[in-house]
Amino acid sequence: MSRDFEMKVDFDDVIAMFDGLSDAAKNSLSRPVAQAGAQVFYDAYRAKVPTGKTGNLRRAIYQAFSKDNSDGPVAEYHVSWNHRKAPHGFNVEYGHGGPRPAPAKAYLRNTYDENVNRALDAMTDRLDSELNYLGL
Repeated sequence: MSRDFEMKVDFDDVIAMFDGLSDAAKNSLSRPVAQAGAQVFYDAYRAKVPTGKTGNLRRAIYQAFSKDNSDGPVAEYHVSWNHRKAPHGFNVEYGHGGPRPAPAKAYLRNTYDENVNRALDAMTDRLDSELNYLGL
């Protein structure tokens, strides 16, 4: 059973705003704009994750810039939970059988759908803010 959870977000509207910019501007703007979207998901996941007895899963939620998958105008952030700190995260998300079955308490899958438009808005706002700062 795979413990990976991957989400791909299509932000064509935000990307289209980059089309008229120079390569240097695209490179300097992509990371803060991508981070603004990642922050929305990070905050939403932390707010929605069941706390359990210890709160380890909430503390294991992270966002991280991916150097390997980012280049020039492409900036990628990962938002998930640290499997080492909270190996039970998959069981919380999807539930499990066994001698003491537990129902799923999805905090990733439905939180994405609930927040994708907010993330797009945050990215657009950040791009506007950065462009205003640059006088563009």
